Amino acid sequence: AAGAKATTFQMRIFPRREIVSDMIRYEKAPFCGMRPFLALIERIAVAGGAAQCRGDRQCTLSFIEGGPHLGDCTLWAAAALEAAGMSMFGVGYEPLPDASALFRESVIANRWDGRIVVVPLALAARDGEKVRLAYYPGHNGEGTTVRASAEAHCGKSCTGFSEIDTVTLDSSWPALRAAPMDILKLSVNGEELNVLRGARALLSKRQVCTAMVHVFKAQRGWESAPETDSAPLSAATAAADDSAGQRIFSSDLWRLLTDVGGFEVALHLDKDVTGQVGPEDTRPRPSTRVLRSASELDHMFRSPSSSHDYLIARQVDVSAGSPCAGSLALQHWSEVFG
Repeated sequence: AAGAKATTFQMRIFPRREIVSDMIRYEKAPFCGMRPFLALIERIAVAGGAAQCRGDRQCTLSFIEGGPHLGDCTLWAAAALEAAGMSMFGVGYEPLPDASALFRESVIANRWDGRIVVVPLALAARDGEKVRLAYYPGHNGEGTTVRASAEAHCGKSCTGFSEIDTVTLDSSWPALRAAPMDILKLSVNGEELNVLRGARALLSKRQVCTAMVHVFKAQRGWESAPETDSAPLSAATAAADDSAGQRIFSSDLWRLLTDVGGFEVALHLDKDVTGQVGPEDTRPRPSTRVLRSASELDHMFRSPSSSHDYLIARQVDVSAGSPCAGSLALQHWSEVFG
């Protein structure tokens, strides 16, 4: 981060051919696919490095990463905040056993044990169940639950099926940290709605200050909504309207974010730094547009998206004394998203 002293950290990767590990080997740098998260951490680190923490000034940041894979984003954030002289607490919920084991090794290698917790479980709507994960060979960082369009994602080449135990944020986060989370970053490939269903109590208590998800990953859950138990439909309803489940998905997601969580929800189009946005997409980048209804959210899901499109949310009308009052993520939000 600019303004912070230079720092390095150790990271464990797969010794075999695997797309994320191969990119790290080639670039000699961590891979983190959510640039807005990195930008927000950078702004917080720059401000934290220039300020002295005293009195009621908050100089710590807590965040959750759902689906961190090898932990690139969390490890980078920890290094940036540490270089700025700030404290942090991060939790990564990584269901793939091999990836979570490497992430845990990286935490120990950097002596961040206790500051970063790796939970080898799948975030979900309910505790104590099991989900099956599948991925394209060599792409286990894109592991997708079978109920969230795994077949459409990796087709006949799906591999790596595993039975993974589930856990909710409502049951696990309070046991790890009795404080609000500044940032909820989700990269759970179609399970975003179910993860938020499992965080209803935290959301209702205003314990989640901001949230970020990839639009194209959340679309996988939206596309498979009629076939999931999260949007049960009668046979007659499904036959009459094959998009009813998708509208229910959008409505439920909107209600959890706005009515329950107190969030302002927006679509953020990030700068295309990888050349993955096609010429037919003429929307200005970077840009942020606030969404006003569940219908607008549903329209977003029905529209083509790129890997640089994000659904972002922040608490609004935060009063003094509320859990997210003083959140560094909220303080610097507008510097990144306008």
